[in-house]
Amino acid sequence: MQITLQLYTGAIGRSIVSTDSIIERLEHLLKHIKFNTLIYGWATENIDFTRIRKFTQQHGIELYAWIPVFSELEEHIDLEPVITLEGEPIRPYIYSEHEQFTFACPANPKNLQAISRYIDTAWPLDEFDGVFLDRIRYPSAIHGPDAIKSCYCQYCKDKTPTNFKLLLKHKRSVITSAVSLFSKQFKDKGLKVGLDLFAVPFNKSVGQRFDDLVEISDFIKPMYYTETLSPAGMPFEARALNKSGKWGYANWLPSKLHYNKLYSLYKDSLRIGIEWNKVDNIASTSPTTITTHLKLIESAGIDHVVLSWDAMQVPEEHIQAVKQFIDKA
Repeated sequence: MQITLQLYTGAIGRSIVSTDSIIERLEHLLKHIKFNTLIYGWATENIDFTRIRKFTQQHGIELYAWIPVFSELEEHIDLEPVITLEGEPIRPYIYSEHEQFTFACPANPKNLQAISRYIDTAWPLDEFDGVFLDRIRYPSAIHGPDAIKSCYCQYCKDKTPTNFKLLLKHKRSVITSAVSLFSKQFKDKGLKVGLDLFAVPFNKSVGQRFDDLVEISDFIKPMYYTETLSPAGMPFEARALNKSGKWGYANWLPSKLHYNKLYSLYKDSLRIGIEWNKVDNIASTSPTTITTHLKLIESAGIDHVVLSWDAMQVPEEHIQAVKQFIDKA
């Protein structure tokens, strides 16, 4: 089984790690787990990108820049936020002091241009093999039931349908178009493109259609975070969707059935994301839950998993659980 690791360096402009701590952590992980790819971001300050690049090249590891797209950038560039049907900006979901789930309108051309320019200047992209695009979606139901009805800013208000089926189609078209634009930008630079996506059945409500997105990327990573009570966590998102009336559909089939279906459709483009870090009151993972997911993923024929979402916070017993699973394979 191939392994990708995600490593969080902090919110943009607020680095919480040093180059030394990253290297030390990666060296420790490599003693136990052979991983093929490293995705890291978002903070860029106080990090020696050339040194990280040299380390990963020495170990044959592909390196991706982890970049939020429609969220977390409003402190640094002027963006038009998603506006509800009632004419108010969506209510941000505050995950931590330094990470807030705010969303810019993904349809507004001015936003797309500003984000494109910012990414080009803020990230040393020549130090990476690829980019990993996060927050490429509309806000989810955790922002309130009005948030998932799309955007009604000055640019969108006359373009956004109110009919439920047409609205889902519209949101899908907007996200696919935006991701296609960014994907071309990076591929023209010789970079690969990976996408962070909601798990089924939550992907449709935020405008992410796998069939569309797999065609414009090198890999997709559906987030099967079954133990997480925060954004993208399946039980957390389901609870919010349950409160959103006709806009919501919160039930999902067992992960095994999802994995089998996803493999049959997307095969080599698919990397399943599971959480392996542990966060008090948020991610209640354990060696057992991690091993269970790895077994289900393997039995579905999927040969690539993304251990999410922060390799810096993983307990030693979780590292050993992954090691034992791989050693037995």
